[in-house]
Amino acid sequence: MPASDDGKSEAGPVKLDAEGLRLQLDAEKAKLRQSLADAEAAKLARLLPALPADAPKGQVTLGDKAGAFGPWRAHQVIDAVAREIVKDAQGHLAGARVLVVEDRALLPGEWTAHQVRDVIGRAGRQFAELTGQATEMGTALAGFDPDSATGKPPKVGTE
Repeated sequence: MPASDDGKSEAGPVKLDAEGLRLQLDAEKAKLRQSLADAEAAKLARLLPALPADAPKGQVTLGDKAGAFGPWRAHQVIDAVAREIVKDAQGHLAGARVLVVEDRALLPGEWTAHQVRDVIGRAGRQFAELTGQATEMGTALAGFDPDSATGKPPKVGTE
């Protein structure tokens, strides 16, 4: 059978046997199933919220226009490193009180609390030292008699 210029055969329709008819019927069924699945997917897609424009899409954008991927990835890395730190430090923290929370916004407040606690501790130690010195001075002054000869300062340069 010679072929025409468009690549199609010039022969007429081919008679299909039972196996050919079954394959053709299966192909038609598959097309219908695909169209039903597409319609169901479109119906479900209408129920789901749309993804934001800056959601990760399998590509990485660097710089100040990195979108949501940068902070998301940073939290993933920080969480992995934090788990490693906790695992390594567990033997050294026997008896220590550690509060682990999910809220990362507590960190600046905790840092400030530690600084304030340190300043108050230093001021308390300074106060205790000054109180001790005042007590010693008070004890020394209690035994002081201004009328005694030892209690009067010497007159220097007034003779």
